[in-house]
Amino acid sequence: MGRWNLTAKQVQEFKETEIGKIPVDWEVKEVKEISKVIDSLHKTPKYANDGYSMVRVTDIESGPLNLKNTLKVTKEVYEEFTKNHKPRRNDVVIGRVGTYGITSYVDTDEQFCLGQNTAVIHSEFNNNFVYYALNSKLVKNQIEARVVGSTQKTFSLQNIRELQIPIPTNSTEISKITK
Repeated sequence: MGRWNLTAKQVQEFKETEIGKIPVDWEVKEVKEISKVIDSLHKTPKYANDGYSMVRVTDIESGPLNLKNTLKVTKEVYEEFTKNHKPRRNDVVIGRVGTYGITSYVDTDEQFCLGQNTAVIHSEFNNNFVYYALNSKLVKNQIEARVVGSTQKTFSLQNIRELQIPIPTNSTEISKITK
């Protein structure tokens, strides 16, 4: 429905923000205000025939994180790669290079670690909502505007932390969105 078909009351229910139009009772916050963004180690490990899954950029697809086809690492490598954060259920995993900005949400208790050029977003706010917000057009536009590089596009940790997401101020509305 075009804007010209909205009533005056409906037009007033939205406000213009630096990221676009959002409902008047929502606010805009940077990811770093509501979440921790944890980087992966910047090195490639020796892989193993079995062990712990290592999530690489190529393993991240929109939706639940699928560990089925991941490469494996030993317990020692897993421990090294998770010394800053052990990814866990409800975290959001994001790719930073190549297929940058793609996110998966963790819906498993299986232990895994992050490979090079990935990051995890851990929020005490509401990780499901953060996942949905990161996949919104308002945020995808910000991602596209901030990537750098000509051959292989890169999305920095700082850029992830500074992404602005629209957030309802009403927790009931957040619950409705994330169900």
